[in-house]
Amino acid sequence: MSNVLPRSRLKRAADLRKAGIAAAQAGQMNRAQRYLRQSIALDDELEETWLWLAGVATTPQESERCLRRALAINPHSSRAKAGLRWARRKLAQQPSSGPPVEPPVEHRSHNWRYWAGAVLGAWLIVLVAGGLLLGSLGMGNPIAPLPTPTNTLIPGTPTPTSLQRITTLQAPLQTAWEAQNWQECVHILEQIQTLNGEYPGVEEWLIAVHLAWGQELVKEKQLEKAVVHFDAVRVLDRNEQTAQEQRLLALAYLAAQESLAAGNWKRAVFQLEAVLGLDDDYHDARELLYQTYYQQGLAHQAAGELKSAQRAYEQALTVQEGEKAQAALAQVILLLTPPTPTPTPKRIEVYIGQQRMYVYEGDRLVWNWVVSTGEPGRNTRTGHFQVLDKIPNAYASRWDLQMPHWLGIYYVGPSENGIHALPILSNGQRLWDGFLGQRVSYGCIILGVEEARLLYEWAEVGTPVDIYP
Repeated sequence: MSNVLPRSRLKRAADLRKAGIAAAQAGQMNRAQRYLRQSIALDDELEETWLWLAGVATTPQESERCLRRALAINPHSSRAKAGLRWARRKLAQQPSSGPPVEPPVEHRSHNWRYWAGAVLGAWLIVLVAGGLLLGSLGMGNPIAPLPTPTNTLIPGTPTPTSLQRITTLQAPLQTAWEAQNWQECVHILEQIQTLNGEYPGVEEWLIAVHLAWGQELVKEKQLEKAVVHFDAVRVLDRNEQTAQEQRLLALAYLAAQESLAAGNWKRAVFQLEAVLGLDDDYHDARELLYQTYYQQGLAHQAAGELKSAQRAYEQALTVQEGEKAQAALAQVILLLTPPTPTPTPKRIEVYIGQQRMYVYEGDRLVWNWVVSTGEPGRNTRTGHFQVLDKIPNAYASRWDLQMPHWLGIYYVGPSENGIHALPILSNGQRLWDGFLGQRVSYGCIILGVEEARLLYEWAEVGTPVDIYP
């Protein structure tokens, strides 16, 4: 079964395919090969791309490979079958003494009629069915193969010419390309440049190799190394769009990571939104943007800027769903809702010295429970308070704790202390389980699980809470 590719990746593949077809129709075979190869690197499951790549390649051997791939995708393709019949006839007609002599790369754009005439009869079905403007036929290399020399060694001369040396590098270069051994490709191409600094077609090869290498590094999330190769493409061709886009994405993502590490949430938001604007499936940029907004909300909440915190949590939830942001938003909204005192005979009394809670309705004692209050240095405040808010399951970001059946009663700076059940750690364990009756909390009043549930259902916003030494 084929993998489902991201929509943005399919769109880039389609754009590159269109550019390749346009270049082929304009007789720009090298450029057509490069665009079509880049399209296949993003989406190799489209018959049409392989047919066009076969149509702009340079030898029957290479074209046959592309056509076999097209036929594997669509076994009923009449165009691929017709092309394969022609390519195999040509292969059978080739002499066994060596590869055919091909025109140099610099003459191909002026000599395409020669190649089209040679294949017109056998490829008539393809031309009619697909509307392909075929140049030479071959495998989808990024550019044309290196020219084969027509001169031979003079008897008794031990040293081959530069062109002959270059030709011996053609097969290793092709093998390295097919094996995706980009380092070896660059090494071979540099050897060619050393032999002949102006040898035609080398720049197109280098562009294709560095682009493919950079894209592979992006997939492996080695973005700094990938940027080096995209920069190499820009030196060779400043108008190469794929390299420019991939370079900008990598740099923006790396910059966002630096901003996150520095706690600069505003800058990180700007950078990550830029990344997602270019590619909405780029690595974990969406998750990072969600976390950035969430951390920004926590910072605002800790500073008492509840409205700003609310906006940040809401922004996080527009990026993606997340339990932490939802819980934090609910908590902030409750904090922003003014408490409404209710006339009630209910009241809660807590005695720190006894580590007990007494719950009354009028003069009738409803419950008498053991509690745990703040540890020394984090003492629970004494005084007369009331229930300010109720949250089914509050979250303490400072300690990464879930606090079920929360009843908020007073503020300590930007933080709120309250009454709640034994808190839950991130691993699911209950903190302070077995220590009720001792001063162990961070300032809140801790109840057992069932007791906290009963009190949460019984108490109302505005219920008095009196805490005594």
